[in-house]
Amino acid sequence: MKPLARPRDPLRLAIDARRKELKLTCLDMDHEANLPSGYTSKYLCSVRNLGPGALGKVLQVLGVEIALVPEVMLASGKHASLERNNDLSTSKMRKIAALGGKARWANVPPEDRVAHAQLIAEVR
Repeated sequence: MKPLARPRDPLRLAIDARRKELKLTCLDMDHEANLPSGYTSKYLCSVRNLGPGALGKVLQVLGVEIALVPEVMLASGKHASLERNNDLSTSKMRKIAALGGKARWANVPPEDRVAHAQLIAEVR
């Protein structure tokens, strides 16, 4: 009998969605976050969990932070944009993504950025 697949929690789904949005493979994530090869894919399919150190590294690579919002605020609609991104136009989302990308690479020396781009090009 085939074992039932475990349901994926919202954090795993959000991390995977952001990873895909940035067009990163799981191995890219592992390399960028300085994690062992295969760590991200094992996390995404619920084989392992992220510890505090690994979670911080993954969030940094994705250029995101975790924000805690009380469920009451979500239910009242005060933060409806957290539940659905339909309010953001494509141009606004591109601008936000560009700002996030610039912030991500702001303190990285140009030669490291070039080396990273070359590595990604080789992998593709």
